[in-house]
Amino acid sequence: MGWKSVELQIEALIPGILILGEAHVLAISWFTFRATTAPLMPSSEFAKAALFVAAAYSLGVVSSLVSRLVVDSISERAPRALIFGACAHHELGQATEDARQNDARFNQDYQREIEQRLWSTAAKWNAVYRSALRRTTRRDEVDRRRSQGRLLRNLLIPAIGAPLVFFRSPLSILAVIAAVPAFVFLYAYAEYVNFAEAYDISEAKRK
Repeated sequence: MGWKSVELQIEALIPGILILGEAHVLAISWFTFRATTAPLMPSSEFAKAALFVAAAYSLGVVSSLVSRLVVDSISERAPRALIFGACAHHELGQATEDARQNDARFNQDYQREIEQRLWSTAAKWNAVYRSALRRTTRRDEVDRRRSQGRLLRNLLIPAIGAPLVFFRSPLSILAVIAAVPAFVFLYAYAEYVNFAEAYDISEAKRK
């Protein structure tokens, strides 16, 4: 198993461990849950550890799929474009033209985005972002930053659960509601970091 595969397993395992821990705390603190699972648990410590890892990994896989569905779909509609527009050192028009000239798949991707998005600026940034990543595949620095972004995205559900663990008041509900947009914009910034690195590499390759 290569390191890339190990990274993917870790990206699923860490959120799963956090979700299990938060669920245990919530079951005790919010619902005064005290029922023991001892009759259902194997006697071997190794078997218990293996069962815990398997449960955490399974939860993490489901969590990563849900997080990707929620965070990516929201980010593509506006937050990504807002963050890129505020932080990028390249004009959108220039980046679009560069992608059109150097990426054979850009025009098709761009047309699909224009058809799907209500905001044309978001469609352009989405297409430019994916083009920059396509042109810098298998680059260690870009892959490392993308891995960090995926891990951050996979932490959506643990981030939503954290206020419920630490606050037992109506404020916890408000914190949960505020956590989602804050998390999406934080992930959009992580995407910008990916884009900036990928775009700089693609520019260096042309010179």
